[in-house]
Amino acid sequence: MAVYGIGATFKRKDYSKDFMENGIAFISWSDSVASELHKFFQNIKIGDIFYIKSYNPSKGLTVKAAGIVSDNDVVKVFDAESRKIITDATDIDKVKEENKRMCLSVKWIWQGDNKTFIHYDPNMDKYNVRNVAIYEEFNEEVLEDVIDKIAMNIYKDPKKK
Repeated sequence: MAVYGIGATFKRKDYSKDFMENGIAFISWSDSVASELHKFFQNIKIGDIFYIKSYNPSKGLTVKAAGIVSDNDVVKVFDAESRKIITDATDIDKVKEENKRMCLSVKWIWQGDNKTFIHYDPNMDKYNVRNVAIYEEFNEEVLEDVIDKIAMNIYKDPKKK
């Protein structure tokens, strides 16, 4: 199991709510622009943990939600223009349009709001990838906080298992 921070703001639009409402996560860059990033994304495993993050160098890291990858077949397609899942695509090559993104299925277990987001100081560590689209998390404090949020919310609502 690994824990990944994933951004949800693209072209100044926040897709966090779309991630949570649709049970998905995706990266903003198209495969044609960032094929290495898509290869990384396609290697995520069922049971891995995602947290939706934002990062501002002057404000620090913010964790907005946490969930568990429930299906690592990249087959759902999200249309960023209509902000809806438009199809279950079995052929990734069919989805090359500007506003279409391949998605992983994520069971979002904890969803914060402006009052309950987890905030970390800008200089909490020297991990210089906080502003990229997706990265594996290694900071012990962040790992503990994200796992605690998931564990506490599963315990509170056993139906989320």
